[in-house]
Amino acid sequence: MNSETQNAAVDTGATDLSFLGNSDMAKLIGAIDWSATPLGPIAHWSPSLRTTVSLCLASNFPINIIWGSHNTQIYNDGYRVVCGDKHPAAMGMDYRECWASAWPVIGPPFEQAMAGNTSFLENQRMFCSVTATSKRLFLPIRSARSATRPAPSAACFTR
Repeated sequence: MNSETQNAAVDTGATDLSFLGNSDMAKLIGAIDWSATPLGPIAHWSPSLRTTVSLCLASNFPINIIWGSHNTQIYNDGYRVVCGDKHPAAMGMDYRECWASAWPVIGPPFEQAMAGNTSFLENQRMFCSVTATSKRLFLPIRSARSATRPAPSAACFTR
């Protein structure tokens, strides 16, 4: 088992995917072979990751979760629009790789968030390569981290 799935749930055979719900992104997440990603199979996902994904998928607000040391992203239906032509390949992709065109703007606050500091961009205009033409995005990035236990960082993009 890799470091991304420490404290993981025990695999009891069939994986219960009910925590994902019934959205389009829930169906996509359920169909992906996560064993080919740093997160490992869904059956081995920690309760924290399952809960975070469940909350993300239940929201109408565009949410992108960046989880683990490989910055694996999982997003909801609202965020799919932000991904443009990058979807569905963006699901499970390294956040830094996926959003390399926006890194000059989002990189420094992302690194601050990963270092445990609250970080966000408010009403930040930028252009990202997500379709044949650039798309303008407004971006907040937020992270919370306790002194004893790191918390996953989340990025939420809005248009």
